[in-house]
Amino acid sequence: MPSDLDIHINRHGQTPTDDDLFWPQAMRHVQLGMMQSAHWAATGLLVLNLVAWSLVAAALLFGAVGDDTVGVDVVFWLVPMLLWTLSAIGALRVFTVRRYRYFANSPDSTQQAVTRIARRKIQHLYWSIGLWAFGVLLLIVALFLEFA
Repeated sequence: MPSDLDIHINRHGQTPTDDDLFWPQAMRHVQLGMMQSAHWAATGLLVLNLVAWSLVAAALLFGAVGDDTVGVDVVFWLVPMLLWTLSAIGALRVFTVRRYRYFANSPDSTQQAVTRIARRKIQHLYWSIGLWAFGVLLLIVALFLEFA
């Protein structure tokens, strides 16, 4: 007498059930949605980088901050701007796809290529978020040194 586990296991040569076909399709939607979400997050991060960079540049240009005679204060204001520039470059790299070798007639090869592309995009996004956060932390240090 077959158990419940035997009923749900697909044997070779049998037609897959609707449940067997649902989960691979659901995973495809998750992967494609993840890449689209990474693009939206990178767009938002680019906007944050540009706004922060513009605010600090305007503050430096108009003399609101960094007016120390030694020049050490200006360095503390320029380092976050450099980090935000690197963060913006990382966010832009989320939108690019480098060439991957795969066999177009092989579903496994294509799936591995899509997985590698998604993993690379997420890595660029994480690095970009980290650089932005570190820039904000250094901006707080610069604000503390300026007004302390």
